[in-house]
Amino acid sequence: MVASKMFRKNWLLMAGLSVAVVGCGGGGDNGGGVIIPPENRSRPTVSLGEKGVVQTVFLSGSGRAAGSQVAEINIIRFGNGGADFIPSADNALNQGIRIALDGFTLNQRTFGVDFNGSSGMTFTQFPMEIARMYVEQGDGSVSPLTPEDTNAYVPPVPFDTKLRVLPGRVSTLTVRLNDQILAYSNATSSVIFNSDLFIAQNYDRNQNAMASQFSDYLSFDISHMAANQRPPLSNSGSPAERVFYSGDGIAMSVGMGQSSEFELLDPVNIRGGKVSLGPVIGPNGNTVQGSNVFILDDSGPNATSVTSIIGTWKNFEKAVQVRDTVSALAFPSSRETDSTSDMEEQQFLVFSSDGTGNVSNMWQGQVFYNTAGDPTRGTFRLFPIRTITDAIPTEEVSGTVSNLTFRNGVVTGGDWDVTSATPGGWTFPLLGGFSVYRR
Repeated sequence: MVASKMFRKNWLLMAGLSVAVVGCGGGGDNGGGVIIPPENRSRPTVSLGEKGVVQTVFLSGSGRAAGSQVAEINIIRFGNGGADFIPSADNALNQGIRIALDGFTLNQRTFGVDFNGSSGMTFTQFPMEIARMYVEQGDGSVSPLTPEDTNAYVPPVPFDTKLRVLPGRVSTLTVRLNDQILAYSNATSSVIFNSDLFIAQNYDRNQNAMASQFSDYLSFDISHMAANQRPPLSNSGSPAERVFYSGDGIAMSVGMGQSSEFELLDPVNIRGGKVSLGPVIGPNGNTVQGSNVFILDDSGPNATSVTSIIGTWKNFEKAVQVRDTVSALAFPSSRETDSTSDMEEQQFLVFSSDGTGNVSNMWQGQVFYNTAGDPTRGTFRLFPIRTITDAIPTEEVSGTVSNLTFRNGVVTGGDWDVTSATPGGWTFPLLGGFSVYRR
């Protein structure tokens, strides 16, 4: 997990194709001398922890000076319309957050979530409470503007949220709070809160609520693929070395650390960012590696309302045990529901890899469940990884998914079968099994 901290603006710097159909026996060369692996229905094994993590990120304004107002938040919690809140009183914040409203700062707090056997939970309310307001002095100290024994501001009704939490995953909700939204008026000796502006800068317009995103990505090393089979990054044109999937987002990168390039492709294109390995922590002989992280340069409302600008990532083999050289994996999104009667869409990957996690071929796309009113079946479509940035890819493989397995009403895996023609770059069998990236 990214360490909790506050820092200033410099954090941003850190079908007309010739195709060959492979026979159902799984052999053949796909018209190009490539041997297709034997067909089987093996499914990868996903290993995720029991607890989920909620990360709340507060972003404030730009330009800080003496006289700046500071808001203190002591309680961060989310509800579902009843008496059910996370975190519980036993897991509440042990330290408040002070936010410089006109300073370009990022503050974050995280807490764990227990599920008691369920496969996921959704929280629909954010009763944000401003504990106190302060004013910053020239020496950096702060003086109170509001009484210490009562909340400075509590909205009359909680804000709408779509916070989806899953075991073993990290759900991030970004909150924009600045001096245009919240301020203490010396003229009226009262707190002024612009609710309309808060909603405009924080609500996802498609969901009409503050929406969380899964900010923990799986990374796939595609650097061993030929350069012309990998997607190019927009700024440098360099072929991507890694691609990243979370269920909500898709990204790609080149390099590591300060010289790296990290580009988010979906749900919004952000071409500036960095990706880095976690630090080595602990004494010699007993060290562990901290979380690998990414950070995006764009912190505008159009970005932060639909994606997390900070997050973590890990190599896919750290959480997924493949059973064969060819694997298929689906990723749930934070927009999923718990009802099998709903049509769900997930990111879908079919890829070949070796024992060290190096990917030699990958196709990516979407899987759609319950497309014809049958919750046990669905369809998929896949495209070569090199076309990940194409608006209208010209190569596509499509098919069906069936024999779906469920836990607590959500899909955990199934079988996939190709029903379309396959272009020359398709080096996979025509059928297989897949798992969903969930506990």
